Amino acid sequence: SGVDVVMVGSSAIVANQGSQTLQSISLGDDGPTTMALAEPASTATCGAPTRLTNYGIFLLTACGTYYITNDTRSGLGSPTYVNTGDTVNDLAAASDNVYLAHNGGLSVYSLTTNTQVGSTIGGIGTPTAIALTDDTLLITSNTGIHVFDISSPNSPSLVRSYNPSGTEVDVDIDGAYAFFVGNNIQAILLSELTDPTNTTPTVQQLNTQTAGRIEVNDGYAHLGANGESSSDEYQLVKVRDPANMSAVTMSDALQNGNFGGGFGLYDGWVLQIDGTNLNAIH
Repeated sequence: SGVDVVMVGSSAIVANQGSQTLQSISLGDDGPTTMALAEPASTATCGAPTRLTNYGIFLLTACGTYYITNDTRSGLGSPTYVNTGDTVNDLAAASDNVYLAHNGGLSVYSLTTNTQVGSTIGGIGTPTAIALTDDTLLITSNTGIHVFDISSPNSPSLVRSYNPSGTEVDVDIDGAYAFFVGNNIQAILLSELTDPTNTTPTVQQLNTQTAGRIEVNDGYAHLGANGESSSDEYQLVKVRDPANMSAVTMSDALQNGNFGGGFGLYDGWVLQIDGTNLNAIH
C-alpha cells in the first residue's frame, strides 16, 4: 500500500502505509526497465509513513507526529526519529531546516540539531500540503492558501492567507507559477500571490477529476489521488501556458486504475506509486 515516492539519486524511495515501511528501489543503467528491490525498513516507531521529500542525500519522511531523517548513503536502516508532538501532514526542506505542516500550523526544525527553531505559527486551518522556492513557502489547508516569507529561514512570517474558489489540497511550484489541485487544477503567478496588496490574484484553472497530488515538471502537471479512490485516476495536464492549460489524452492502460499517490521524475520517466505497484511511464 504505497502512498508516496521520491527520487534520491538513482533510487526510488517508497512509503508503504499498510506495512509501515520505507523501501528503496534501485534503477538500472537503462532506467526503470530494470529495478532492484531492497529489503523494507520498518517505521513502526512512529506508525505509517505518509509523505516524503529529499534534501540532497537525505530522505525526510512524515510519519504520525514524527519526522524521520535518513542519510541515504548508508541505506534506510539507521533513521533518526524526531517526535514533534503534533501530526506532520507534509514537509519540505531548505537552508538546513525542515519545514513541517502540522495540524497546529507551521513549525521549523533544524536538521543539524533536530530541535525546533522558534514557535509554531498557527491560525492557518488544518494543513494538507507544503511547497517552497527561494524565499517563499506555501501551505494549502482547509481554509485556503497560506503564503510565508522564509527569507529569514529560522523565522518564517505569514505574508497573507488567500482563499480562491474551489478546494486546494496539494501544491507545487514551477518557475513563476504555483499550481494547486483539489476539485480542479489552478495556476497563480507567485508575484501576485506573494503581494498582500493584490487582493484578487488572477487564478487560471482547468476542470479535472478530483485530485489529491500534483507534481509539475517540464511544462506538464502530473495529478494523482493519493492511491485511495478508484474514481480518481492519474491525469496529465499540459501547463506550459497556464492561461491555456489542456488535458493530455492517455491510453486506458496508463490511466485506468492508476491512482498516483505521489510521483518521482527520473531521466524522462515518471515513476508513479499505485497501491502495491510502482509504475514507470516514459
